[in-house]
Amino acid sequence: MVTVRDITLTSTCEHHFVTIDGKATVAYIPKDSVIGLSKINRIVQFFSQRPQVQERLTQQILTAAANAAGDQQRRGFHRCGALLRESARHSRCHQRHHHHVAGRPV
Repeated sequence: MVTVRDITLTSTCEHHFVTIDGKATVAYIPKDSVIGLSKINRIVQFFSQRPQVQERLTQQILTAAANAAGDQQRRGFHRCGALLRESARHSRCHQRHHHHVAGRPV
């Protein structure tokens, strides 16, 4: 299993137009070929540049990493080609003074 940890990501929430800051860890099991570590970083940066919701960002990164690793998606699920853990802080929570500002979606 190839793993790249703590990839910095910065995106914008499409609903509130505030910043989403976080880290992503991408892991994949090589099938036919091994992709370069910098390509995984580029996948994360590519999808985090556009305004969107965090859930869609996670799905796009996972799908792209799995496809790059040679995984074929069937019925909306990947067999076991790629894993993604994203931990990000949504600035909207801090603007509204939520009581649980220390919590982070994972």
